[in-house]
Formats: sequence, structure tokens, C-alpha cells
Amino acid sequence: MNSHSGLRMKSVHLVLNWDGEWKSHHGEYWYEGRRAKAFDFSRDSNYDQLLNKVDNVIGIDRDHYRVSMTTLP
Repeated sequence: MNSHSGLRMKSVHLVLNWDGEWKSHHGEYWYEGRRAKAFDFSRDSNYDQLLNKVDNVIGIDRDHYRVSMTTLP
């Protein structure tokens, strides 16, 4: 929700990390890696569109690489 208008926002802000791995200890999570990029993404998009955006952001070809996406609890 936008606090000024009360309207639901049409996009979400995502942070993409790659060339590293997620670590955890006693319920705390952090990412050890070299690359990160934040971007806005439409809430109306589907999973394939998200994969295409990820491919474009990190510059990979899905024919040669496999993308693994993880969310944190």
C-alpha cells in the first residue's frame, strides 16, 4: 500500500544476488557473494517473465545455465 494514496503498488522491489551463496546461523541469513542488483518488477507478471528479467539482469542464456531462485523465511 502506498501510505499517501492508500492504493496498492503495481510493482515490487526485488534484490537479485548471484555468484555466491546464502549462509545462515541461528536464524540469521546473509549472502556471501560478489554480485547484487536491485530492480522493480510488476506484480502482474508471471514466472516466465521473472525468469526473463533475471536472465537480462545477470546476462545469462538459459539454454546454457540453470537459474535457481530462493526466498528467505
